[in-house]
Amino acid sequence: MTKGIRRILVICTALAFSLVIISFIKIKTDYYCCESPTIRWRFAIYCGECDDETGCHYIHLNNTGILEYFGLKPIPCDKN
Repeated sequence: MTKGIRRILVICTALAFSLVIISFIKIKTDYYCCESPTIRWRFAIYCGECDDETGCHYIHLNNTGILEYFGLKPIPCDKN
């Protein structure tokens, strides 16, 4: 196998692994929207509540996407 093909395979494997991690792991932020904590998950911003009885429930914030996920655009929130 040539070095070029190995590099391509390593890059593709790393990208696939990154996409799987981003899809399943919720990244907490220090930002609160409408008195609820926000997380980065599935290339968007989610707002939610956690309690001991029912666990955590998150709702997708409208008009958020990949730009907000990577911090390239501020998180839109009416109340903060």
